[in-house]
Amino acid sequence: NCIPELLSRWAPLNYAILQAPPGTGKTTCLPYVLLEHNLNLNKRILVIEPRRIAARNAALRLSQNLGTEIG
Repeated sequence: NCIPELLSRWAPLNYAILQAPPGTGKTTCLPYVLLEHNLNLNKRILVIEPRRIAARNAALRLSQNLGTEIG
C-alpha cells in the first residue's frame, strides 16, 4: 500500500506525480483517497490519461460514483 507514502510526499508540495503499472488504481481509486483525506485540492483532481477513450470512460465512472457532472 503506497497511500501513506504518497500522502507524506504530498503534504509539502500539494501535488504528486505517480507512476505505477496498469490496473493499480491510479485513475479509479486514487482520486477517492485524495478526496477522503481532505487535501488542499480546491475541489479539483487532475488525472492525465494518454488515451482519449480511457480518459472519457474514467471521467464518466468517477463522476457517476460521486454523483457529479463531468467537467
